[in-house]
Amino acid sequence: MCKNIEVIEPELITSNTKSFMKTIQTAKDKIWEDESGMQIPYNRITKTERLIERSVAKIFKAWTTEASRLKELKKMVAELCEQCYQADMKSKGVDPSDKKGNYTMYCFNRNIKVERSVHGNPTYDEATIEAAKIKFDQYMEENVTSKEDFTKDMINEAFESKNKQLDKAKINKLISYKNRSKIKLFQDACDLLSTAARYSSSSIYYRVWKKDENGKYQNIDIQFSSL
Repeated sequence: MCKNIEVIEPELITSNTKSFMKTIQTAKDKIWEDESGMQIPYNRITKTERLIERSVAKIFKAWTTEASRLKELKKMVAELCEQCYQADMKSKGVDPSDKKGNYTMYCFNRNIKVERSVHGNPTYDEATIEAAKIKFDQYMEENVTSKEDFTKDMINEAFESKNKQLDKAKINKLISYKNRSKIKLFQDACDLLSTAARYSSSSIYYRVWKKDENGKYQNIDIQFSSL
């Protein structure tokens, strides 16, 4: 009778793979069985076939172990990002909902950056949009001259709705100007705007960056998207 190898987290494997998992065979098995059910004596198994069998078993075990570890890592990252997001929004006077939006946080000296990005078509939280609009209006009243009417146009266009839906591209364009301004009121308004998006069902991606010797952020790549 064939003996099994122990594999961590078998629940990650499909039913077909579970069947495969039970047929990994070793030198202790005097009879090997192929996919058609044909039984073949071990001494007729070639060296190459034995090598492949050992290698597949080793890769499979390591792969499922790593998948399980990454699943736990993603869970931890998601929980910590949401915890920080909730605290950050409350500190800004915004009532965060349980919907996850784009969020970026930094360590104290900003050498490390953690991003949560959500892909899909968002709706926008009305209270947060209104809070951002108030700050943008205040910014325009205090800082925008007649020579800079294009800034007013860009802000006003971002808040125009079509069929009660804001234009995601215009919202994101306005947010992208955050770091071009040194005025805190404008930056705070952009921060509010960036947290207004709500996604009912979409893919959420996490990325971690670290500054290199030139002061540029470099991504530490881990593929979470399939987990």
